[in-house]
Amino acid sequence: MLTLNACGSAGKEPSASEGGKLFNDPRLAGSVNASSCATCHPGGKGLEKAFENPKLVSVINACITGPLDGQPLEVSSVEMLSLKLYVESFGGE
Repeated sequence: MLTLNACGSAGKEPSASEGGKLFNDPRLAGSVNASSCATCHPGGKGLEKAFENPKLVSVINACITGPLDGQPLEVSSVEMLSLKLYVESFGGE
């Protein structure tokens, strides 16, 4: 898989804050359309139970390669881990 540094996060630690930036970035993973994760999930809508999904990383990549028309992120990349942290932050209560 290709790792893309959409927000220049090389050398950074994964964080929910970085994930939030990526979640709202229409250029995530080389996307060529004007959509971002937030287009389909404004304010995290529909992601309240995502933290329970053991295949969350695969689901994130499916959204990136499907609706966003981007390239999949490496599963252990700072970008993916940051997105995962951010998406997981919508649930739990």
